[in-house]
Amino acid sequence: MKAKDYLYMFLGVIITITILILCFQGISSTSDKIAFASIIVNVVIAVLVVAYFQNRESNSRSLKDYFINQISGIKCDYDKFIQQIKDEKLTPNEIKKKFKDFSIKNQQLEYFLKTELKLNTIYIQEQNRKIHKLITNSYEFNNLYDSIKFALENSTNNELIILHKDFNHHITSLIVEINKT
Repeated sequence: MKAKDYLYMFLGVIITITILILCFQGISSTSDKIAFASIIVNVVIAVLVVAYFQNRESNSRSLKDYFINQISGIKCDYDKFIQQIKDEKLTPNEIKKKFKDFSIKNQQLEYFLKTELKLNTIYIQEQNRKIHKLITNSYEFNNLYDSIKFALENSTNNELIILHKDFNHHITSLIVEINKT
């Protein structure tokens, strides 16, 4: 909790004590005083519990939103990357560098998803590796490596479309799973 929250809580306690003192002056029987005090204590406990859980839930939601934004960013970058490959806008060397960058990002993201959100079914890097292997093991990639740009054959392109669809499906499933935790 922040200092401001502690100040409000302190003021609430002071006001509650003042109200109790003023109310007890008009109450003569001990049972009435106990009943009134228990009502006040229950209200204070309820307020503290709600404040605690609301703060905890807010922090948890912020963390989930952060990871969802990271995953969405990776998906967007990956979609652009795949489109650049299909449009023959990248050299083989640029493709290898991009795959390396994605591998680093994916491994880091998976590590934090496992440690922070306790998710064990994260396969972003595995999906990335499948696409990486498909492209870098393709005939076109290896035989035209020194060329400026290269084009995928239809069969490789079709496999790429399927793997990219699986990658996007997995990303969406991961976002759903994060929201469920």
